[in-house]
Amino acid sequence: MASGFKNKIKTKLRKGLLFYLTFMILPVLQFVIFYIVVNANSISLAFKNYDTMTDTATFAGFSNFVRAVKERFISSEYRGYLKMSLLMYLIVTIISIPLGLLFSYYIYKKRRFSEAFRVFLFTPSILSSMVMGAVFYFFAECALPTILLKLFKTEIIGLFSDLKTCLFAIIFYNIFVSFGVNVLMYANSMCDISPSEIEAAQIDGCSPIQEFFHIVLPHIYPVMVTFIIVGLAGIFTAQYNLFSFFGQWKAPENVKTYGYVLYVKTQLASVSGSQSEFPILSATGLILTAITIPIVYLVKFLLEKFGPSEE
Repeated sequence: MASGFKNKIKTKLRKGLLFYLTFMILPVLQFVIFYIVVNANSISLAFKNYDTMTDTATFAGFSNFVRAVKERFISSEYRGYLKMSLLMYLIVTIISIPLGLLFSYYIYKKRRFSEAFRVFLFTPSILSSMVMGAVFYFFAECALPTILLKLFKTEIIGLFSDLKTCLFAIIFYNIFVSFGVNVLMYANSMCDISPSEIEAAQIDGCSPIQEFFHIVLPHIYPVMVTFIIVGLAGIFTAQYNLFSFFGQWKAPENVKTYGYVLYVKTQLASVSGSQSEFPILSATGLILTAITIPIVYLVKFLLEKFGPSEE
């Protein structure tokens, strides 16, 4: 009888293991193919040189890394791109997070037109980024000058044509399109707060501001940390919709980010079929990864250590 019970246990364990393997095989296979294999190829490219005449690859050691440091980091041109990437991330993050929290709290409290407000903010996330970029570009470049001229007799050129306003237009657009997913995630996290906790705080005389900072914010803080970390991880690869507005190399120098330049260079190399540019691009990507990883973990540690607690 004991052996029969053990056999049942073993059969159940085997079935559970089979179910687990069947359930996990597709995501694991996807991870192996689209992450490990792709990145392994990128890593190997960083140590190769391509001879375009013979179409052969040779081992290059660390020469691509030395070249990448000299051309893509030390040069004044690329230092400007790095500064612009950092500036865009800081401005968009510092403005979009507080506003996103404010909008989410408004929706969570179900104030007037909150549902329509949610749809309006989430619309940019539904539409294609190219479509949204084209619509905003037309509005800022053509429609807005026409409206100002007809209503206020004020003549201006398009916001993207004027170098003084181009950067502000790009920042405004990136802040606006960032609200969709952020506001949705914040508002959904707020809905998980126990109503009894809110009612108890209100009975004790808690004001809406105190409720936000002492109850709501600690509850959704992990979500906010996630958005900060994800944005920081892509700080050097984000092109902030510049390609949607300007295409290849048409962006003004004062707004080009590091991610935009790398994206355009990679696209041009792919279209032309030239293998000679890929090694230095791969080396640049590995250097950026080596720089980003410790920064991300340090910021994550600091945010979790000194952030508000739900207790």
